[in-house]
Amino acid sequence: MWKPWDGKGVPHDFSGLAFWLNRADPIYAREFLAAKKEALAWEPIKDPLRPYLAREKAALEWLAMLDALSAAEQGRLSDLRASKFADAVYESVEITDLLEEYRDNEVRADTRFKGQVVELRGVVGNVKRDVTATIYVTLGTGKPVETPEVQCFFEDRLAKRAAELSRGDKISVVGRVRGLLVNVLMDCEFAG
Repeated sequence: MWKPWDGKGVPHDFSGLAFWLNRADPIYAREFLAAKKEALAWEPIKDPLRPYLAREKAALEWLAMLDALSAAEQGRLSDLRASKFADAVYESVEITDLLEEYRDNEVRADTRFKGQVVELRGVVGNVKRDVTATIYVTLGTGKPVETPEVQCFFEDRLAKRAAELSRGDKISVVGRVRGLLVNVLMDCEFAG
């Protein structure tokens, strides 16, 4: 029903259509969730007509009505229910664009980004705790010296996931931009 782009051929995704046409069959729901997890990103849509096709949380809740969830599915649904951003509509932003905008003109960057929820993909720098013991991860483009970087703050419930990170890992985060204070500060959660 779906095939990610492998550099050859044409990517295709009929998993959403198949799920919609067979919404009472948990097999199609699981195939749709697998396609989104393994190859095809969720694309946030404001006020979707069919939330179970636009939001992972809604798709898992739909699946839960059809069939018992596996331990992994139940764990993911619990994480999404705890997430501040599970139902947020957000823009995917290139980390280079965000950092260049803040380097060039902080006032203009704040007008565009401050208070907004964005998704970023970047390279892990530091994984630490600040003076208040809050977990943070710095993200950049991978350059050896970079100022500013994005400084993502995570709740303690995400400590296990943060502990698995290493310098140089590429990760995606979703978070609310707080503005610039040496680094671009964001309240974050891990994407996907």
